[in-house]
Amino acid sequence: FPGAVTSANGEAIKVWAAQAEGDVLPATGSPPGTVLAAGPQGLLVQTGRGMLRLTELQRAGGRRLPVADFLRGANAPAVGTCLGQEAGEGACS
Repeated sequence: FPGAVTSANGEAIKVWAAQAEGDVLPATGSPPGTVLAAGPQGLLVQTGRGMLRLTELQRAGGRRLPVADFLRGANAPAVGTCLGQEAGEGACS
């Protein structure tokens, strides 16, 4: 199955659906991996060349969820979270 895996707050997260947002929103200067926005439309994440909106996610041992449902769960990534880092490492660098 296609997809990608990252982590947030020490928890593995599988990305099932995403869309590029680089042509719509200006670059923020935030390091790649930084969550810029979190809401029912998706997690907006800074990349090296723009932004990516994650729209369907799955926790380890869980089921695929639309991002609105995923964000209702415990330990959901908040704005400023750095995806891909271990728990306790703080902001992206």
